[in-house]
Order: sequence, then structure tokens, then C-alpha cells
Amino acid sequence: MQNKLLKNIVLLLIGSFFIFFSNGKYNFALAAWIFPIFILQVSRNEKKMYSFLVIPLLFGLAFLFSFWYTFNNPTSILFYIPSILGFFMGFLFFIDTLIYPKIKGFIATLTLPILFTSFDFLSNLFNPLGTMGILGYSQYEFLSFSQLASITGMWGLTFMITWFGSVV
Repeated sequence: MQNKLLKNIVLLLIGSFFIFFSNGKYNFALAAWIFPIFILQVSRNEKKMYSFLVIPLLFGLAFLFSFWYTFNNPTSILFYIPSILGFFMGFLFFIDTLIYPKIKGFIATLTLPILFTSFDFLSNLFNPLGTMGILGYSQYEFLSFSQLASITGMWGLTFMITWFGSVV
């Protein structure tokens, strides 16, 4: 029991580390590909409490700190927008945990990518900062992959990144 808890904590901390570096000030393309692997390992294999409470909180904190340089005034509402969006982005893993077991086969790997891409698209419509924070922007260093955006838009990049994590 304690070994399992320690394993989950380590996986979530590693995932949070890569979330921090997947967007915001320190933006590394590889980090965006890696974080879903660790987070999904915990959310799909453990109790729903992890994906309902712990993962959204980790996402919210990671986004708050990764966008700290942009909005470093805690008295402004803009300071909290990355944290709120990160919380809802982390909540997508809970929705994935509910849907994933009910779908069989290869189609099940598409649940998280569809949820994540839909969230990125819808948040773009209502985000006062425009498309800031979309996962696809993390790939600006990965030029050969970012060419996909000319066909699918930024959301195609988000879909492929999260699909990779879901397949792994």
C-alpha cells in the first residue's frame, strides 16, 4: 500500500515537472509529449480521487508557476487565469477516467486527445488572452512537427501530443 502511494506521488511529481516545462516561460517541446504519460499512468490505474482532486490541483499549480513571469501581480484577476485553466485542464483526466473503461480497443486511446483538443478549442473562444496556453504552442522548437499546424491548426498539434501519451 505504501509502495503504491509512493509510486503515485513520484509519477505525479514527474508529470507536474514536465507540465511546468511544457508551457509558459520555460517551454520545451519534449516536455509536452512526456507529461501525459506520467499523469495518465496514475489517473487510469488508480482511484478516481487522484484524477478528481490531485491532478487538477497539480495542473493549476504548475500553470500558475509556469506563467508567473507574465502575471506576477496577485491583486490582478489575470494572475489567476492560468491556474484556473490549468485546474480545468487537469479535470479532463477525471473525465477521461470515467469514459476510458467503457470504451474498448483502439478507440479508447482517443478519449483524452478529444477531450484535451476540445478544451483547447473552447478555451480559445473565451480566453481573454486569446490562444495563450494552448499545448500546441509548445512545439515551436519542433519545426518538422509544427508544420502539421498548417493543415490542422494548433489543435491538431494538441491532439497528436495527447494521443501519443494516451497510446503509450
